[in-house]
Amino acid sequence: MKTYVLYNKLSNNGKGQTTAEQLKTHWANHELTFVNARELDDYAGFFAGLQPDDEVCVCGGDGTLNYLINHVDCDSLTNKIFYFPAGSGNDFWTDLGKKPGDAPAQSNRYIKNLPTVTVKGKTSKFINGVGYGIDGYCCEEGDRLREKSDK
Repeated sequence: MKTYVLYNKLSNNGKGQTTAEQLKTHWANHELTFVNARELDDYAGFFAGLQPDDEVCVCGGDGTLNYLINHVDCDSLTNKIFYFPAGSGNDFWTDLGKKPGDAPAQSNRYIKNLPTVTVKGKTSKFINGVGYGIDGYCCEEGDRLREKSDK
């Protein structure tokens, strides 16, 4: 059995790989193989190539998890999938009732049978929230106002 750590090195302002390496303390008895998710061209092919007893730990933020659920048929996955937070917000981790420093959480049941949203003809799954860019727009507007203000 191998445990693949699928990490996003850009998560949490570029600290994703460092956070992923913390798994060595949680899983000292696992044979860990680290895979940079940013360099993985074919998510579906990666998962299709796993042996039946291999495990995958997704290590990133909510965006990394969202990318996974929208590029892999998670409903048909039979391997154990774990999640370990390495993002800046980690809303999914919080939704699981987990705290910083907790061991990775098996997440198979959370990544299956997910709701979808269709925007401009594109259907996407979502796991813990759906956004239409409103939060990003508000941040841009706040930055613009801050530049004009002396307060």
